[in-house]
Amino acid sequence: MTHNFTDIRQEEAFYHTTHYQNFTIDSLDSWLGYPVKGLVNLGLKLADSAETMSFLDLGCGVGRNAIPIVQASRSATLKIDCVDILPTAIDQFSQYAQDNHLLKSFNFYTSDISEFEFANKAYEYIFSVSTLEHLKNIEQLEKTLTAIKKATKKAGYVYLVINSAVTERLIEQQQEISPFLEINLSTVQMMTLLTSVFNDWTIKHSETKDLSFEIERSIGRTEMTTKAITFIAQKRQ
Repeated sequence: MTHNFTDIRQEEAFYHTTHYQNFTIDSLDSWLGYPVKGLVNLGLKLADSAETMSFLDLGCGVGRNAIPIVQASRSATLKIDCVDILPTAIDQFSQYAQDNHLLKSFNFYTSDISEFEFANKAYEYIFSVSTLEHLKNIEQLEKTLTAIKKATKKAGYVYLVINSAVTERLIEQQQEISPFLEINLSTVQMMTLLTSVFNDWTIKHSETKDLSFEIERSIGRTEMTTKAITFIAQKRQ
């Protein structure tokens, strides 16, 4: 049985809201405490290479990746636009930033990524982790990837982590269920889409990693497996 769009969004909101209530980006017993190392390192390299830099974090959550970049950067002028659909995530992120005197480095937008206004914006670095596969459908994903391309400055970078070939099962019942995921392409299909959209860019790195993790659902605890794609590309001059 497949899930409809509304059910998927409700389950994702339930999981993330519950997780954000129980853990912070300082929690070492949660994925929140472990930013994506390559993403952060590239962000630091770019942030410290010029006087003014603008980044975009799509699906920022509570700041798992954006906050470490700002904390470790030597740049006093770095600005990161942070977008997330969950108001609770934005509230927790902004409160953490305020408490740690980092608020001036961020602009916050509570929005579905598909409705975010990319127009008239330009970034040196756009990153997104486990978010783009939660757009409504493939057409919306293609449209958003194209908008990301246009919003990236010449010689700028994108760093995308996208799940593919996802499975999910109820742990207690040992029962396979349809994954609570809007877009669940095979790894080959997702990579083909990415390389097609960014065919005129320089692909700096791509890899696939098998991952599994437990998720708290309203129907019970589940185990999700995924072939997580990391895709890094640079816009040509």
